[in-house]
Amino acid sequence: MYSQTYHSSYRIDVSHAPFHSTGFGGGSNQAQLQQIASASQAGKVHSSANTEDLVSVFVDIASTQNVSLLLESEIAKRISEAVSDKLSLEFFGS
Repeated sequence: MYSQTYHSSYRIDVSHAPFHSTGFGGGSNQAQLQQIASASQAGKVHSSANTEDLVSVFVDIASTQNVSLLLESEIAKRISEAVSDKLSLEFFGS
């Protein structure tokens, strides 16, 4: 029972997650990248012809998204849920 509760609490709603699909080089399949990005309402497609462009894409993604706060928030949420599950299990029994 605990394992089911534990695993179900970690389901993430990805419909608003900022998916960034990036094509590198001239042979990238833009339709496939768009399909990947469209898994989220906030998905974006980026293209880079060379390593300089690729670095620029990554810098742009990191600077426009508040990556550290998002990660901190998600980690704190998961820790809180895990502690709550563990305490509930210990208090109410199995």
